[in-house]
Amino acid sequence: MPAPYPYYVPPTGYPPYPYGAWPYPAPPQHWMLPANSGPHPVLSTTPAVMPYNIELHPREAIPKAYQTVGTHPMLPHSAPTRIQVISKAFPWTIEIQGIQAVTCKDLWKSLYHHLQQPITDVDWAHIVRDESLKRAVRRAYEKRVKPEHRSSSPMRRIDYLGNSTLFIGLEKDDAYVQNTLMPGAKKVQETWVARFMKST
Repeated sequence: MPAPYPYYVPPTGYPPYPYGAWPYPAPPQHWMLPANSGPHPVLSTTPAVMPYNIELHPREAIPKAYQTVGTHPMLPHSAPTRIQVISKAFPWTIEIQGIQAVTCKDLWKSLYHHLQQPITDVDWAHIVRDESLKRAVRRAYEKRVKPEHRSSSPMRRIDYLGNSTLFIGLEKDDAYVQNTLMPGAKKVQETWVARFMKST
């Protein structure tokens, strides 16, 4: 059956391109749907085809050659209109609603905007229970914001990630999802786990 969208499937052994290894390889001319029900290949973690520095807005960080991929459904087989994303790198649940199917761009933008939210008193109460986490958040904040701007620039959720700010894709982990989501929480069509790696 012909694919409704052009999806790239990287060949076996396709090397990951860490942030800063510019330019990313140009998307090939020949595209096809992934064989399984996984995410769009550009969101695959095996291998990480296009790491995205979540500190930057997608229009700044996503290479121009990949911008058109942003319009493709994030999950090409099921094409859900609403998903939620959790991560082992942060404690929040991010719900994403698409106009139609949730796209790769919807995901990138939602991750970015959610992690730009200021850390709340409740967040901080969680952070200070772990001294090593508290130090990592402080270091990330002090690296991100110059001393003269700290009185007017709050800590943000991106600081919770420390230096693990490269979003490398999504993975399915039903056991982690079941253990992480609050009992009785409303169900959505799909729940995926976002993976991050160190940027430096």
